[in-house]
Amino acid sequence: LITGGSGLLALNWALTIREKFNVTLGLHDRKINLKDTRSILLDLDSKEALTRALEAFQPQLVIHAAGLTSVEQCEFKPDLAHHINVTLAANVAKACDKTGVNLVHISTDHLFSGRDSLVDEKQPADPINVYGITKAEAEHRVLAINPHSLVIRTNFYGWGASYRQSFSD
Repeated sequence: LITGGSGLLALNWALTIREKFNVTLGLHDRKINLKDTRSILLDLDSKEALTRALEAFQPQLVIHAAGLTSVEQCEFKPDLAHHINVTLAANVAKACDKTGVNLVHISTDHLFSGRDSLVDEKQPADPINVYGITKAEAEHRVLAINPHSLVIRTNFYGWGASYRQSFSD
């Protein structure tokens, strides 16, 4: 199950693995019809609804890729950025912990200022924007709630969907 199923990362990940795995894209409001995948509406705002969905679908793994990734939007709407990037991540972590479903939480390389090169996971976060600040807080919350989660700090780019161009486009 990949949350943020209509996003760039989730769609590209699903395209890559759909022939080997049963992939379900968790969606908020945008409908996606991707061959050889299943799509479901997920309410990440409700820990209870999310827990019920995990119990019903029984995924082997949840990849939490939902997030407000626009650095500009995060700067203009910090409360929304916090809600989407921190609160919803905590909800997913709680539901996965309660149901025993493995969780992969997608973070970012924006946790670091760029003043140092070749940092590792022991380097303290030093974000310079709201996006990085919220993603750093999300990591802490997810790992506090569900210590067995895997957090992946990554930078991803690729071709965007027709409804949202990416930086590469």
